[in-house]
Amino acid sequence: MTFSVASGGGSVDTGVPTVTLQSAAGLATVSNWRVGPTVGTNNNTLTASSTGLTGSPVTFTASGTAGAAASVAVSAGQGQSATAGTTVPVPPAVVVRDALGNPKAGVEVTFAVTVGGGTVAPSTRTTDAQGVAAVTGWVLGTTVGANAFTATAAGLTPVTFTATGVAGAAARLEKSAGDNQSAAAGTAVPLRPTVRITDTNGNPVANASVTFAITGGGGSLAAPATVQTNAAGIATASIWTLGPIAGANTLSATSGTLVGSPVQFTATATQVAASIAVNAGNNQSAVAGGPVAVAPSVIVKDAVGNPIAGIDVLFAVTAGGGSVAPSVAVKTNAQGIASVTSWTLGTVVADNPNTLRASVPATTLPAVTFTATAVSGAAAKLALHLGDGQSAAAATAVAVPPSVRITDANDNPVGDGTAVTFAITSGGGSITGSATVQTDASGIATIGGWVLGPTAGANTLTATSGTLSGSPVTFTATGTQVPISLTVNAGNNQTAVAGTAVATAPSVIVRDAGNNPMANVDVIFSVTSGGGVVVPTAVVKTNAQGIAVATSWTLGATVGANTLRASVTGLAPVTFTATGVVGAAARLTKHVGDNQSATIGTGVATPPAVRITDINNNPVGAGTSVTFSVASGGGSVNGPATVQTNAAGIATIGGWFVGPTAGANTLVAISGTLIGSPATFTATATAQVPFAVVIVAGNNQSATVGTAVTTAPSVVVRDGSSLPIPGVTVTFAITGGGGAITGPAAIVTDANGVATVGGWTLGTTAGTNNNNLSATVTGLSPATFIASATLDVASILVRNSVSVDSGVVFGAVTPPSVRVTDQYNNPVPGVAVTFAVASGTGSIGGTNPVTTNASGIATLGSWTLGNTNGATTVTATSGSLTNSPSRSPRTRSWTMRMLPGKTPAPPRRAVASRRGSACASSTTTTRSSLV
Repeated sequence: MTFSVASGGGSVDTGVPTVTLQSAAGLATVSNWRVGPTVGTNNNTLTASSTGLTGSPVTFTASGTAGAAASVAVSAGQGQSATAGTTVPVPPAVVVRDALGNPKAGVEVTFAVTVGGGTVAPSTRTTDAQGVAAVTGWVLGTTVGANAFTATAAGLTPVTFTATGVAGAAARLEKSAGDNQSAAAGTAVPLRPTVRITDTNGNPVANASVTFAITGGGGSLAAPATVQTNAAGIATASIWTLGPIAGANTLSATSGTLVGSPVQFTATATQVAASIAVNAGNNQSAVAGGPVAVAPSVIVKDAVGNPIAGIDVLFAVTAGGGSVAPSVAVKTNAQGIASVTSWTLGTVVADNPNTLRASVPATTLPAVTFTATAVSGAAAKLALHLGDGQSAAAATAVAVPPSVRITDANDNPVGDGTAVTFAITSGGGSITGSATVQTDASGIATIGGWVLGPTAGANTLTATSGTLSGSPVTFTATGTQVPISLTVNAGNNQTAVAGTAVATAPSVIVRDAGNNPMANVDVIFSVTSGGGVVVPTAVVKTNAQGIAVATSWTLGATVGANTLRASVTGLAPVTFTATGVVGAAARLTKHVGDNQSATIGTGVATPPAVRITDINNNPVGAGTSVTFSVASGGGSVNGPATVQTNAAGIATIGGWFVGPTAGANTLVAISGTLIGSPATFTATATAQVPFAVVIVAGNNQSATVGTAVTTAPSVVVRDGSSLPIPGVTVTFAITGGGGAITGPAAIVTDANGVATVGGWTLGTTAGTNNNNLSATVTGLSPATFIASATLDVASILVRNSVSVDSGVVFGAVTPPSVRVTDQYNNPVPGVAVTFAVASGTGSIGGTNPVTTNASGIATLGSWTLGNTNGATTVTATSGSLTNSPSRSPRTRSWTMRMLPGKTPAPPRRAVASRRGSACASSTTTTRSSLV
């Protein structure tokens, strides 16, 4: 019998729509019928049906009723707004439901205000048939803002209703800020006036219009005149600028017929000094000590630019040393102007500029400064400025050209353009340039130059400028005879052998300014470079011809430049030059290449060299012959035995090879009868030291596994100069692959430094570069040979797949596989294997024969069993492959045994019991084993 839920959404006890149950008494009973989640009368149906029976199906009905109250939720009236102090438009209501969402009647709900201070009525209600309980009204509090009340049912989570109280209509206008202020006339009050508009409950009203207007004082109001209240009910006037006259100012604020409208604001305008500025008399000029032409004056104004009368202004001189009258404060007149009586400038032009300050005492107004320039008056005085009382060599110019200064009566320089005439009055000298010159901007007139007369003694010069006080001015100077020049007379630019005297003794001549020779002048000769000697080292006086001569000048011992200086106090010194040249060859000395060592039979690192010098050890230069020869040790020289010195006096042999035996070697260098000839060089021949082991042959070969490579590996042992070393023991060892070497492991290098192993047999595992052989010399890095072992021929055929398998009649079983290897068990790819059914009624499929893959495995395509229970055999054959030890032809076979069962039938899905016997579905199960 099948039970099924037909409507209502419930379920039977098994949790699925249809079940089949049987009872020995002929009854079919469902254990449990759960009705659906919806309340209703006979709103759930269940059918019971059985195919072919009369009366089937049978229908059962059931009614769903609400469960216990489980939740309270808002039904209506949430989130409203109303004027503060009034009732919300929609009465709030809640709905109570059971756990499945069905409305629950008869539940008492309690209402209570929690925020805002309003009232709700009634305080309790019982839910109706729809589970709804509603209040009759909710009056909000009188203050604008949030309101809330809760609806509570016993045992359930309360519900909160919220509402917003908003302001009512505008009702009152009142001043908020900005009354009774003061500001300078013509300026804005610091705080803009504001008013506040509220409803009857005192809540601020936004967006109400307020009109501001000037009602007294003549000020102004920036647009707009009408403004709207903000969210706080505040309306703020535009900028209120007071009238230009000191006194009261009024402003009104009006908003319709509101209580308190209009309101009036008052403010007081004051007049104070706000600026002081120059009116006249700035940037003038006048003669030093005299008054300016225009008396300085200032104008004082208030903040809006109106002049202010009666303001005290104090004038005071601040620079230049002049005076101002009066010295007391001056009051501004009706035009706001204050003026001094006079301003007299200082007497000194150098004190410019002259400044006068005007300020308003006891205020913070910045002072005003007047400037004026004092200029020089008419030329009045002539005075000596520079260049008097000098001395100079006769016939030469004095150091400072004479100059005079012209000033006005106050000693201020008169400036450019006044003429002054200079004239020689004694001594016979001369004037350089024009005799009449003009004063410069500083009132200075300077002559081009004054050259004294040719005779020692007094000289005079006058400067005249009209009838000026002090004119003419007289300058004096004294002419003296002094050495003026020192020059070479003889003995410059000579050449001599280093360490010897020059042929011509150096001499100089001294002259005065008139180019006349001067006797008895002290001259000092001194060597300044090259290391030579001059005689005498004391003072040498000039003779009647003005000449001073050194006794001798011996050059320094080193080839090169020599210098000698002749000096006279006060004159530039004179320098003599001479060149010291090399003398005859005198000495032979070893230069480089002595006391070296080298490996036997090799050349020393530095070819020996000698240096040939004169008696003062100066190199003789190119062209002196030196002969090198081996004296002991059995070595040899490289290149010609006789070589020439180079420009530095160096003679270098091409090379020196030490002998074949360890020990001392000597080489001699000979050059005639020179001091130090012959010179002997020594060198030590040392034995070779192994440095590296290098592969010669036998690397990177390949051979069949278990066989020897074609070329026996060999290495060469070399020293640090890459020369082969005989007699060194080299040890060969297998380091990878498991092969073996033939002959001794330790091999001694032959005359060519080569060691060769007897042979190298590779390991039995096939692979690329999988065999390694090392050749080692103690203390050196080994040389490593690598070789690849290749596969041997296919030799063995072995079973690869599992030894037991089973299957059903006409069923496919796991295809068998075999593995082909060489004699060392290495897998051999590419070998053909033939599969065949040897017994039974099965069949095989796929490519046949099968070729082994890279792992040496050949797998049959498929094997399907026949329709007879019992053994079925498949064989795998590959030529003459053998199994050790018989190596006779061998065939691999698999046998499939069919287990006893019912008569074979076409294959179908089998269901087996836990004991392995067939179930009542008549499916036959067979099992076979591989043998």
